[in-house]
Parts: sequence; C-alpha cells; structure tokens
Amino acid sequence: MLTGTAREIHVNVPNHGLIDNLQQGAVVEVPATVDGSGVHPIAWGEVWPAGAALGRTYLSVAELTIRAAAEGDPELVRRAVLVDPNASSTLTPAEIWQLCDELTEAHAALLPVALGGTLDEGR
Repeated sequence: MLTGTAREIHVNVPNHGLIDNLQQGAVVEVPATVDGSGVHPIAWGEVWPAGAALGRTYLSVAELTIRAAAEGDPELVRRAVLVDPNASSTLTPAEIWQLCDELTEAHAALLPVALGGTLDEGR
C-alpha cells in the first residue's frame, strides 16, 4: 500500500459476498489485491462442500468463543473447545474441561472475573 505496487496476497476479512456458502459477516480468508488505494478482496463464490462444512465448524467455535466473552459464560468457552475439531480429535471431553480449567488458572490475571479470572474490569 505504501509504494502503490499492486500485489496479490491472502487476507482475513469479513465475508460480505466473498464466499457464498459460508455465513455472511464471518471472517474468511480470501485472495486480495493490495495497492496504493487499499485492500481489495476477491470474491471466491462457493467453496467445495467439504471445505465449507469444515469452515462452518471453525466458525461455530469462534461464535461460541465470542458469545462466551460477551456473556461472561465460562461454560461456553469449554463448549467451544469441545466442538473444536483439533481439540476433540486428540483429547477426551474430561481432558478438554481440565485443560480449560488449567488455562483459566494460568491466565487468570488476563481474564475477567465472569470467565474465572481475576482481572478488575473497572481499572
């Protein structure tokens, strides 16, 4: 953008008509042209059904995580990890719950009280 030289890169941007079979507004990764006037995402159309299904799984994890933060619900954090394909393919539900408890404890100073942390949100 600084030099004005056009380049094609991949960017993470809100899905506003870029990928037809993924939810609108969700963050998606698409090719884009970058030049002196900005970033110009390139519409992709539909991705293969298997790719869209996998994408929707990860978007569900992100949605649950955002809801957990917005609602201050630590159980939603754990449910997000339970449905995450990476976590659920390597850990049992009990191990996932324990891992979330350990991570909450380890990062308590950075988490709000509603999510099990000790962060004073009034500061």
